[in-house]
Amino acid sequence: MEKYKRNFNKEIRKWDEGIPLGNGFIGSLVWGEAKNFRFSLDRPDIWDITPCKEISSSEFTYENMVRLVKEKNIEEIRRIFDAPYNKPIPSKLPVGAIIMEIPGEWSKGNLDTETAEMSVKFDEAGKYQTELNGFIHADKKVGLIKVRHREEGGFKWKLQYPEYGRVTGKKQKKSDSVYPESVKELYYPEPETGILNGGIHYFIQKINDGFSYGIFAAEKSGKDENERESLIVYTIGASTDGENWKEESCELVVKMLENGYEESFKAHKKWWSEFWSKSEIELPDKFIENNWYLANYLLASCSRRG
Repeated sequence: MEKYKRNFNKEIRKWDEGIPLGNGFIGSLVWGEAKNFRFSLDRPDIWDITPCKEISSSEFTYENMVRLVKEKNIEEIRRIFDAPYNKPIPSKLPVGAIIMEIPGEWSKGNLDTETAEMSVKFDEAGKYQTELNGFIHADKKVGLIKVRHREEGGFKWKLQYPEYGRVTGKKQKKSDSVYPESVKELYYPEPETGILNGGIHYFIQKINDGFSYGIFAAEKSGKDENERESLIVYTIGASTDGENWKEESCELVVKMLENGYEESFKAHKKWWSEFWSKSEIELPDKFIENNWYLANYLLASCSRRG
């Protein structure tokens, strides 16, 4: 139905205009040009919760603030109480991305909010070349991407980890900024990267001795007479998931690869069918009506009961 359709007829060049997918646990914004097409991934509990030491100071008290206000000592108020909010920690951290290099140019994109599935087509010399479909499973911590392409080696993909500052053993520059690029002022070790048995690509980023996270993804390919099809499955794991979080992340990726796109989509679609069956509206103003459906889609994409 049209009220569920969102069309993207132009290449999406900004991350905050990307096609949104999610299930309340992991999320993705799909955007970018063909040669740098990306699924920007996120998870709400990936934080650096290192305390800002300035707020532990004996000066950082309500009593002291009242005293300084009475004295009209603005300089000291700013030094003690304003400066900590310019530090980059605690901070929500970006997770990373799946980056694709696809031949051709963006032709058209679509988000079906009824089933929470996206699709994008790329043309080369005016002819269909590559088509992507994708969804984040409604009740499993995993995303699936199906790629149909006509030529062998028709697309490439890789994992991309955030560009944090790196611990080098040298004295690190301190940040007093909260602008987006300030993640480069957060200093963490180089991530562990590699390919495990079963072709699982991964990176694991250590934040501190108590917390690490990573992306795990793998591809399964096949072909018929006319085109090739690849399935990419990915998940985001973290040490807060339990002692065996790395192994369990890999097991989930392998299991969903074996299930395949269509079989996994059935359970996903059922969840969304039940969600939409609970309410609907019809308004004379179709713009407002469409926004109601979009807002409810976004609500279901970024939250779950509990």
